[in-house]
Amino acid sequence: MRNQYKILAEKYQSIHETSNDNAKAGIDKLAQAMNDYYVREPVLMTIDLDSGGETANEVFFNKPKELPASAIPALPLSTTVKGLWVDPKQPRPDYTKVFLKIYVTTSAKELVDSIKSEQGMRNDNLYVKYIKPMYDYLSITGGGYPVVPGTNWRYED
Repeated sequence: MRNQYKILAEKYQSIHETSNDNAKAGIDKLAQAMNDYYVREPVLMTIDLDSGGETANEVFFNKPKELPASAIPALPLSTTVKGLWVDPKQPRPDYTKVFLKIYVTTSAKELVDSIKSEQGMRNDNLYVKYIKPMYDYLSITGGGYPVVPGTNWRYED
């Protein structure tokens, strides 16, 4: 048994010594990419969506609000667009049937400014950049319940 342990320890050491620098560099690069994506910025507004994905309410904050710790990106990681977040821990829908709160952070300030100026979702460029990818990612089709990654929730009326 001691001999087997010694052989395994030698093999591990030889592998560890030759690939350590490459593995560490790869892990560091991945960690940096994740940190760059998951930077937790302050929230400028929330968009409340009903079960079909229609906007039920928009709330602007004069002073930035803290992003909930449980919020995750509402856009796929593959996109370079950031700034929309969703909280998988959604409360039961309230009387206006708000099913999902989308948090808009400082990375999506142009979207906030557009909505404030009453251009809203009529700005096709911003719709294609932010809203369409979010709807696709969260499976918001207008005919069902959104699908938030990392959770399997569904509300009954």
